[in-house]
Amino acid sequence: MALRDRIAELLSLPENGVGAPSIDTIESTLTDGYAAAALTLARALEHLLAVVREARRPSRKALREEFIFRDDFRRWLRSTKQPLPAFWFSRSDSAV
Repeated sequence: MALRDRIAELLSLPENGVGAPSIDTIESTLTDGYAAAALTLARALEHLLAVVREARRPSRKALREEFIFRDDFRRWLRSTKQPLPAFWFSRSDSAV
């Protein structure tokens, strides 16, 4: 199962009681998530340093993976029922 799906599943489970995930499951998923994030950041840094230091041509694919887009961020915030931050979204963006 993909990491994103594992995290979504954990978030859908009750916090405690019947059906709640074990501490081992939570720790394993979080550790995998931190490792994936660190690897993504390392790849992004290597790419950007090569562009700057070695005058390499930026990769569109790498750039797409390195940066989050506003619409993707909005979709994630809405899916997790979080408010849209005012620094990036206007009041009209908040309308469903």
